[in-house]
Amino acid sequence: MDLTTADLLPEFKALADDLDPGLRLTMDGQDSYGIPYNVEGYGYIVDKEMIAALVGEDNVDSFIEKYKTATYDEFADFVEKVNAYIKDGKGNDFALSGQTFSLLAEKNEKAEKLEGVFSVAGSEKWTYGDHLINIPVDSVFPNVAAAVNATDEQLDKLYNPMVAYAKTLDLITSHAVSERGPEFINSTTNGYDAAVANFANGKTLFIKQGNWCYTNIKNANSEIVDTLTILPIKMPFEQGDIAVDGLTVEHMNSSIPVFCGNYYVLNKQVSQHELEEAQKFLVWLNTSEEGQHYVTEEMAFIPYNADPATTVLGNSLSDCIIGYMSEGNTLTNAYVGAPARWATEVFGLKIMEEYLTKPEWTEQDYEDIANYTIASWKEAKQ
Repeated sequence: MDLTTADLLPEFKALADDLDPGLRLTMDGQDSYGIPYNVEGYGYIVDKEMIAALVGEDNVDSFIEKYKTATYDEFADFVEKVNAYIKDGKGNDFALSGQTFSLLAEKNEKAEKLEGVFSVAGSEKWTYGDHLINIPVDSVFPNVAAAVNATDEQLDKLYNPMVAYAKTLDLITSHAVSERGPEFINSTTNGYDAAVANFANGKTLFIKQGNWCYTNIKNANSEIVDTLTILPIKMPFEQGDIAVDGLTVEHMNSSIPVFCGNYYVLNKQVSQHELEEAQKFLVWLNTSEEGQHYVTEEMAFIPYNADPATTVLGNSLSDCIIGYMSEGNTLTNAYVGAPARWATEVFGLKIMEEYLTKPEWTEQDYEDIANYTIASWKEAKQ
């Protein structure tokens, strides 16, 4: 049911009309088919105590601040330095946003546990087929509706952003706790639960996940959940790669995707009484104090209509996402507009089977991944 044209209760219509355009479930940018279930966001999750183990307690806040505005090249150099530190224990200097940091000369007990820079669920196609690919897709399409209606000419603009994606995925997976190869995509040894456990138990510095991961991490190691934060995913974009008006490399590298993954929708086939009761429920859930208590306390969700300036949830990852929202440092989830199941079952499957099992990648691999993205999307949308 299109909420922009349906005959609705006044209080529900006010709720629907007040939706931020970026949060609408829409096909053309004008219609609206649901009320957001909750807000989610993702990036590189990191334990601030692990950062302290690498650069010292006094440098944690400045590390996080400078990381957010650092370039991809600075990030890649940091990854290489940490990887060398893990392997040979030698401290090295690195720079973030022009500020120099030093890895501690002597490893403490926490740093000694590190076995890789990243924890990657190699068997989970959605982690690199949905969420990671969203970053380059966001550079070309401003929202889901734009991606739904993508022309072949627009899809061709994905080439350079997808080369940047491939370089980033190569960096992540070649510095993971598990080596690329056949076992990298083994669902038993390198699936979601194993990746979360590796991160939670201090074997890796980063895991690319979102606030939905909070409970999983807490179940694996409750001692670290209060010191978790989320850092932006960086890719080697050039400004000329970005097709969205007003979007900059700096904004992309300092922001995280924040989106609504699920929606409440109204079924126009039910009785008028049922339709009205559903509307009353959604108004109660999203506007009353009791309803908001259930959303934030009982379900531990970020309300889609939360005021970033005043909302504190007591969940480190969710509160971090609210911080990005209050700063305006967010990206969309435009990849949802790709053809159904393409991101996971076409593109993601290709990456898993042909590349994550391959120890070394080349420039040709980056180009092949970009070309496959464009060709397979065009084919899937026909």
